Amino acid sequence: MAISEYGRAVRKYRGKGHLVLADGSKFTCHVSILQVETGNIYLICKLAPNFLQAASTINDIIHHKCEIDHVQGKTVDGLDFTTMHKLAVIHASLQLFSNKTSELTLMADEVSLIVENEAMADYYDFGVVNFEFSGNHNATKIIQNGSKPVEHSYLNLEMKAPWGVATVDPLPDYDEIIKRIKVQKGTSITCKFIVKSSRGIEADEIINNLDELCRLLSLSQATKITWINALGYTATGKIKEIILKNSIT
Repeated sequence: MAISEYGRAVRKYRGKGHLVLADGSKFTCHVSILQVETGNIYLICKLAPNFLQAASTINDIIHHKCEIDHVQGKTVDGLDFTTMHKLAVIHASLQLFSNKTSELTLMADEVSLIVENEAMADYYDFGVVNFEFSGNHNATKIIQNGSKPVEHSYLNLEMKAPWGVATVDPLPDYDEIIKRIKVQKGTSITCKFIVKSSRGIEADEIINNLDELCRLLSLSQATKITWINALGYTATGKIKEIILKNSIT
């Protein structure tokens, strides 16, 4: 099954790394990472063809004779990635005596991608699902997007807290996304929460507070509002880290 068949992609990466078992065994593989609009995160791990040990290991994984601990590696863009928490096998393809690759398709709870030797993140761009604006007063602001200032037109919503300032920025096709969500009763990113942290506040504290804010927004709008990915930028606009998180299911 092609990785694109799992849903509408919001984040895609590919690279090379290792499938690491609970006993410490490692198997080299090519990895494709996909996060779809529902928040689900899929990894396709392709192991070398004619690698009988890899095929045998996949067979053991399918029959619960061994357990995957994590998948780690480096993307073609130079991001070091690792899966966090639970991994579930949802599809396997064994190729014992052919020149085709054996494959495992996994579902991950969370994937962390980091740029080494880069300054700490100065602000975070969170992709938030199902948040809907009320009112009709538009405003225009300049927001730093990477290294280039970009003008955004959106409802003027800014939240201030001791841990930082969150500016809410709808996606350019926000109206169409909201219509599609309502018709299909689905889930998708509707806006970005751009969070500038207060001095001395660590990323984990920002995330914990945003989780609580999303919980309160969920109660007020009677729907599941949460973030499913976050991009951390340095003060100069360079990517420091990316977090993909399956926060919905």
